[in-house]
Amino acid sequence: MGTPLRLRARLRGLLQPLIGPEAPPPEPAPPPARRVPVPPANPPPRTAPAPAPPPPAAPPPPAAPPPSAAPAPAAPAPAADDDEARKAEKAARHFEKTRKAVLAKLAELGGQAPLGELHDYSERRYFIAHRKFSDLMEGVVAEGLVDFDHAAGVATLTERGRAAVAAG
Repeated sequence: MGTPLRLRARLRGLLQPLIGPEAPPPEPAPPPARRVPVPPANPPPRTAPAPAPPPPAAPPPPAAPPPSAAPAPAAPAPAADDDEARKAEKAARHFEKTRKAVLAKLAELGGQAPLGELHDYSERRYFIAHRKFSDLMEGVVAEGLVDFDHAAGVATLTERGRAAVAAG
């Protein structure tokens, strides 16, 4: 038999027509061009900022209408303001309902519960969580209805809170 180089050459000769011509090695991609910021040809001259104009003089107060004149009818508020006011009122009622429910839940749990449990309850049942729940808890603590132990993360219903729950 022949040497390994001859054998390799023979195999290449037999397989080359089946495989096709050898592909040339891929050329390496050119490195990305570095962009260097070019300063503007003629930069604008630097000047000190202009001094601020003096504040305008306050307009004189409007003159009061004569006493015999009838008051002007108030312009009707746009419908969007009514809608926003209605939504705000509805949200306030829902928040108050949630506040009462959280106090009742705390009383139901024996007057003491971890804050996480109250948070989960308000989130699952009333969709009040995170920032609104923090506002709720800060409010009941400020009113003296609940004491909160930051180290233990436990809320405790006070006597005043128990009275508020009993009052409904």
